[in-house]
Amino acid sequence: MEWIYIAAGVYCILLLLGLLSGCTVVRTDYSDKARKVATVYYYLPESLIKLTVTTKVEVHYGEDKKLNGSCKIIEQSFETSSEMIADTRYLLSLLYKPNALMTDDIKYAVNAKGLLETVNVTTDDRTSDIIAKLADAPKIILGSPISPSRSKKETIQTKEFTSVFRIRASTIGTEKMPISWNIVLINEMGIDGDKQSVDASFTVRSDEKSAASAPLGEILNGKDSLPTKVNGILTRPLRNLFLTIEPIVHGTGLDQMLPVHLTVADAAKLIVVPVSRTLF
Repeated sequence: MEWIYIAAGVYCILLLLGLLSGCTVVRTDYSDKARKVATVYYYLPESLIKLTVTTKVEVHYGEDKKLNGSCKIIEQSFETSSEMIADTRYLLSLLYKPNALMTDDIKYAVNAKGLLETVNVTTDDRTSDIIAKLADAPKIILGSPISPSRSKKETIQTKEFTSVFRIRASTIGTEKMPISWNIVLINEMGIDGDKQSVDASFTVRSDEKSAASAPLGEILNGKDSLPTKVNGILTRPLRNLFLTIEPIVHGTGLDQMLPVHLTVADAAKLIVVPVSRTLF
């Protein structure tokens, strides 16, 4: 019977080692299943570029108080910023893995956008500052508000228009991306139905090809789509994005190319952040 006790002792040791070796606290399921079991869900971050464009237009009225064909853009300013939003194409489920010999105190923080901001395991914060709000870049102004000479019978007013454009950083590539903006001028001299428009469109391009993300399984495992789970938390690193903004308006000071540097989430890469227990 002695070998039975030895076998039982070995089994107990193996069982204990198995419990101790299960040091992973959380696991992320990144599969495309419609139904997932999760302690909490979250999304990967992606960057949204916000362009606030302000355009000053010279509005010309003739002697008859009607808009004439001399209306034109005299100044454009571009203010850029970047913020993190949720890439809702991929729903990630975070599953807690308990251990019979451990007592864990785990706290999760998912913001209103669905982005995982932090995971605290006991007193060890492993993923703080995963999501960072990026600062605004300086405003860039093109053009000159100086008006040309005009006859006494002509009336000129300067009107300012502002519009906000939002573009996903992953969609910007080396080819010029046209951003359309048609400003409609309405007669303010008392003549109804008198309208004109000026084209305030511009283009945006990057110094490198669009970093559209591949399927998560392909990034993590190559062409092999399996497995669909990873121990720890998934996030994306940051990268520097060099943008060029170019107004389509031609004139003094308005046909320049504007270089802009922003920091955005790299949609082509993934980082696996392990969250583990300390072994005895």
